[in-house]
Amino acid sequence: MSNITILTNILSFSIFIMGLIIGIKIIKKKKKTNLNFFFACFFIFFSLGFLTNTIYHIHQDNRTLIWIFYYLTTISFNIALTSLLLSTLIYKYLENNKKKQYFLFIIFLFISLVGYLFFYPTLNEEAFDNHDIDTNINIYWNYFVNSYRFLILMYACLTFFKELKHSQGIVRVKLNFFSIGLWLGIIGLSFVLISFIDCCIESAFKLCALIFFILGSIQLYRGLGIHPD
Repeated sequence: MSNITILTNILSFSIFIMGLIIGIKIIKKKKKTNLNFFFACFFIFFSLGFLTNTIYHIHQDNRTLIWIFYYLTTISFNIALTSLLLSTLIYKYLENNKKKQYFLFIIFLFISLVGYLFFYPTLNEEAFDNHDIDTNINIYWNYFVNSYRFLILMYACLTFFKELKHSQGIVRVKLNFFSIGLWLGIIGLSFVLISFIDCCIESAFKLCALIFFILGSIQLYRGLGIHPD
C-alpha cells in the first residue's frame, strides 16, 4: 500500500467520523420532519460511503470483499446525494407532499444506479498484484454518475445562495455556512472528475478532493451548530 493510499484512507475515515456526527446531530433535533430526515441521510450515507471506500482499499487480497465494498460505496454515495436533492426540493417545493417526496427519491436513486446493471467494474490486475486497489468502470457511465452528483451539489448550493439573499440574522449566517460547505464539496467533486482524465494525476487529485470534502464538512457542521432546535 503506497503512502498516498494510506493518507487517503486516513482522510476518508476522518470524513466518516465527521459525517456521522453531523447526521446524528440532525436526527437528535426535536423537530422531526422529512426535511431533517433526508438531510440526515445525506450526511450518514455520505460518511458510510467513505467508510466502505476505506475498507475496500484495505482488503487488498480478497476480490470478493473488494467488489462488495465497491458497490456499497457507490450505493451509499448515490443515496447521500439523492437525499440532498430531496431535502433541497422539500425545502423549496414539497414540504407537505410526502408521497411525492418518496416517489421522487426512488426515481432519482434508480437513475443514478441503473447503469451498474449494464456496466460492470473491472480490477486493474497490475495494481492488484502490487497490493494496491484500482477499479475501473465504463468511462461514460462514470462521468454520468459523477456529473449527477456534481449537479445536485450545484443545485443545492444555488438554492441556499438564493435564500441567503432574502434572509437575515442567525438564519443568514447558517445558510452562509451551508453555502460555503457545499461550494467546497463542489470543488472536491471537480477534482474527482478531473482525476479521470489522466491516471498519473488520479491519486493526487483524489487526495485534494478529500481535503475539500473535509473543509466543506466543517462548514456544514458550523452551520448546524449555531442555531437552536
